[in-house]
Amino acid sequence: FLAVSETLQTVIATQGYSMMFIESGQGGQSEEKAFAQMLAYNPAAIIQFNIDTIESCTQLLANVDVPILEIGALNNHPVGMCIGVDYGKAVKQIVTHLADASLKNIALLCTPLITQCFASC
Repeated sequence: FLAVSETLQTVIATQGYSMMFIESGQGGQSEEKAFAQMLAYNPAAIIQFNIDTIESCTQLLANVDVPILEIGALNNHPVGMCIGVDYGKAVKQIVTHLADASLKNIALLCTPLITQCFASC
């Protein structure tokens, strides 16, 4: 996440724009409030990184007339455009490749914090 946010900030700052960060995944009214506050600033575009929002926030985004781009995890039903990775398929290919190379006792370390990333695993 740090590399993505630093890159966005660098590009946006050189063009004379500012960037707003909000944290999603809190659920309920606090997440809706955060999205509403962000939308009140009339963003020119919205970039989501591995975001997994509640339905009411998805509806808020669907009613906004600005470009929305999702990056990170593959979302089969994005509000705007999604450029992502199917982590389930990627993990399967990696583990299959390692197993085909006769490696044994393969460890997979991951986090359950971003549910969208591992929905297909």
